[in-house]
Amino acid sequence: KMSHLLLPYLLHWCLNLTGSSVMLEKRCMSGFCVSFPEEEIEAEAGLCVVIPCSFSKPSSFKPQNIVWFKCDASKSECAESDIIFHLNRRKVQDGFKERVSLLEPDLSLENCSIIVNDLTESDSGSYQLKLNALSQKPTVTVPPLTEGQQGSLTCTAPGLCSGSGPKITWTWTEGGKEDSTLTFNSLAESHDANVTCAVRYRNNITTFETVTLNVTYVKEIEVSGAVIIREGETLNLTCSLDSFPPSAYFYSLSQYSPSRPPNYSITQIL
Repeated sequence: KMSHLLLPYLLHWCLNLTGSSVMLEKRCMSGFCVSFPEEEIEAEAGLCVVIPCSFSKPSSFKPQNIVWFKCDASKSECAESDIIFHLNRRKVQDGFKERVSLLEPDLSLENCSIIVNDLTESDSGSYQLKLNALSQKPTVTVPPLTEGQQGSLTCTAPGLCSGSGPKITWTWTEGGKEDSTLTFNSLAESHDANVTCAVRYRNNITTFETVTLNVTYVKEIEVSGAVIIREGETLNLTCSLDSFPPSAYFYSLSQYSPSRPPNYSITQIL
C-alpha cells in the first residue's frame, strides 16, 4: 500500500507557448509546502521549459518518488493515465516519454523541478504533483541475544507478493550486508547498537526499519577498597559490575569461628 501527498492545483502553469507561463497558486498543508517563483517563464514550441518547484516536509516523511501529472484543470485529482513523469517510465503517457525529467534526481535536496523538452502546443494545461512514500515498514525479528552466542536477525519486506523480490540491505556500525538474514556473534559491545534493514523495490522506492540490540552479558566483578583493616576500623568496599540486565549486589562475610555460621549477610555497608 502506498501513501501519498497530493497537492491539487499546486502547480497551475498555463503553458502559453507563444507568451508566458503564470503561476496561479501556492499551497501548504499539514507541514508540507511546495514553492514556486513569482516571475513569468517564457516557453516556445520546439524548445524546452523548466517548471521550478521545491518542497519542504516534516522530518518523518521520507519521499521516495515524485510523480507529475497533466490533466484538465477541472479535475481535483489526476488519474494514473495522466502521468507525464514517473521513475517507472512504463507508466508515463506516450506523448511525454523521454521528454520530461527531474532537474535534480536527489530527492533529499527537496527539489521537484522538471524539464519538459520539445514543447508542443498540446503541452498547455494544468499540472499536478504527487510525492510518494511507503507507509509500511519492514518487520525486523530479533531473537534473545547472549554474549558469545550466535544470533540471527531476519527482515521481512512489507506487502511482498509474487514476482521479483526487493533488495534487502542491512547496515550497522561494522558495515553492511545484502540478505534477508543477518547472522553474527553477539558481543557485549553490540549492546545498544542500532541495526537498520532497508528494503528497496524495483521502482526505486525504499522503506527501512531500525532496531536497537539488547545483548545479555556479564563482565568480571571488580572490588575496590582496603581489604586489610584493624579491629574497630570501618570497612569500606566498592563493588562494580558491568552487565545487562543490571545485576543486584549482595555482600557476605565468611567466618570460620565454630560459634558462627560459615556465611552471614552484612545488612549495612559504610
